[in-house]
Amino acid sequence: MSAPFAPIGADERELPGDVVSAIEAEEERRLAKSGDGGGRTVLVVGGGGYVGIPVIEHLLDRGYRVRNLDLGVYRNGPASMGLAAREGYAFLHGDFGDREVVARALEGVSDVVILGGLVGDPITKKFPDESAAINERGMLSFIAALDGRALNKVIFVSTCSNYGMISEDRIADESFELRPLSLYAKAKVDIERHLASLRGKVDYDVTILRFSTAFGLAPRMRFDLTVNEFTRELFLGRELVVYDATTWRPYCHVRDFARVIDRVLRMPRETVSFETFNVGADRNNHTKRSIVELIRERLPQARVKEVSASNDPRNYRVSFAKMRDTLMIEPIHSVEDGIDEILEALGNRVFEDVEERRDFYGNYALPGLRGGAAAIARGTAGKPRAVILAGGKGVRLRPYTASLPKPLVPLGDKPILELVLHQLAACGFGRATLTLGHLSGLIRAFVDQQASLRAKIDIDFVDEEAPTGTAGSLASVGGLDEPFLVMNGDVLTDIDYGAVLRDHTASGAALTIAAHNRSVKIDLGVLEVDEGGNVVGYREKPEMSHDVSMGIYAYSPRVLTHIRAGEYLDFPDLVLRLIAAGETVRVYRNDAMWLDIGRPEDYARAQELVETRSADLNLGAA
Repeated sequence: MSAPFAPIGADERELPGDVVSAIEAEEERRLAKSGDGGGRTVLVVGGGGYVGIPVIEHLLDRGYRVRNLDLGVYRNGPASMGLAAREGYAFLHGDFGDREVVARALEGVSDVVILGGLVGDPITKKFPDESAAINERGMLSFIAALDGRALNKVIFVSTCSNYGMISEDRIADESFELRPLSLYAKAKVDIERHLASLRGKVDYDVTILRFSTAFGLAPRMRFDLTVNEFTRELFLGRELVVYDATTWRPYCHVRDFARVIDRVLRMPRETVSFETFNVGADRNNHTKRSIVELIRERLPQARVKEVSASNDPRNYRVSFAKMRDTLMIEPIHSVEDGIDEILEALGNRVFEDVEERRDFYGNYALPGLRGGAAAIARGTAGKPRAVILAGGKGVRLRPYTASLPKPLVPLGDKPILELVLHQLAACGFGRATLTLGHLSGLIRAFVDQQASLRAKIDIDFVDEEAPTGTAGSLASVGGLDEPFLVMNGDVLTDIDYGAVLRDHTASGAALTIAAHNRSVKIDLGVLEVDEGGNVVGYREKPEMSHDVSMGIYAYSPRVLTHIRAGEYLDFPDLVLRLIAAGETVRVYRNDAMWLDIGRPEDYARAQELVETRSADLNLGAA
């Protein structure tokens, strides 16, 4: 049994008497609707994160029962261990895009708080396909499961980033035009609009909360957020580079988010039903420069360098009058309070492992994601991944590549890239990441049109701003934490790609190179000469045999530690670097058909092979 549900909380005792009476009447209404005669069970989706754990702690303190549905994409499970012994708390590991998991999560639930998803502009930009699968399709799937379950309230946490960029003299309230600039904000706006369309069509009440940028101490601490990051960097004595120092953002402490969610759950339905509230405080609208000055008041020796013209154009100040006047609540904590508590924790050496556990302390990668919502829906979860090097200019294949990127040059009636992707899917691969450079927009546009192909294999992209070589480009690809395949985007072969990766994994080697035996005939007499210039042998038009690379490689994740971010590194140099480091580099010999489509004469031969051997090449349907 959980603690009795508190009829009136400490925050509520200062409210006008008619509001207190309305809150008590709201609880009576909820009890009559649910018929359970007991306390409320709140499902918190994404409750294991930076904001989620303080929200759950607060709700448990207030007498709610709480079920936490979290996938642990940042492998941040240990952060919520302090909740495990709390009365009324339950944890369910799973993806909110998985219908079976969601059905279990919603059993006996009275209210839902949706925090889950990939949070923030950088992580969604780095993983755009995962973002679309989770923040859009997965979220829509979850929302579709809510109706008909006698739920009371559903709170969707959105973001003030939805306002995008506004002029200095304007302050955005909830009616202000939404101008999302990032994938993260665009997805939030899409979900907001979908929820608004459900008014009168579902049996629960929706409230949208547009959160300010979070700050402050929490069990799953993040040091990739402005206030927290700036404070730590300057505490450590590092020079802080501040981009666009005069841009505005609103900020809010994580514990104040929890108080506002509690207030929405408690307020009368007519006050919050299908309403949107900005969450934060007017006093916590800050420029980056003003935050730096607050820190400098405490750390006078702090070194700061301001740089203009970053790639983040967002600039917005926000009004919180509606939250203050309607919900009758204001944040308690100022940005100064957050700086002070972080400095105290740092001074007491609480966060000594940030560098070693970077993914835990920030949303940089997705180490705990195994395919996500899209992979579960398509059946690609748990299947291996391939990286296709598709950024080259294809100079040797001109004139065919004068106006097309090489992977889109056709073989038969399909581009090379489409043939390769069909082959990978047929060999059991669940995901292909394309590294792009030259004419990348054409490749993206082509793949976007291939719905049937994307149903077989998840496809995402990494854009290189400048070439980094056939090995260096891998430093830009996130989530390579299992053995993976890398291949050139112009290979025509009937090799079993899955067999290459399985052989490599079983070997324990750092790197495996698929090799083809190539004979080269020299149409001249070859002399064998000793150091003194004496002829010691003569071979007339000999044929010489060599193992040559097929442009297909199997990597172990540890190879990535030998590739420095941003450096130019071609594959032959990586091989030599691994050998010098004592790593094992193997060869996968095979008798598969193979053709490197590097020159016009190779392209002509490839056309013949596709016409005569398409059935043997696993090329798939158009």
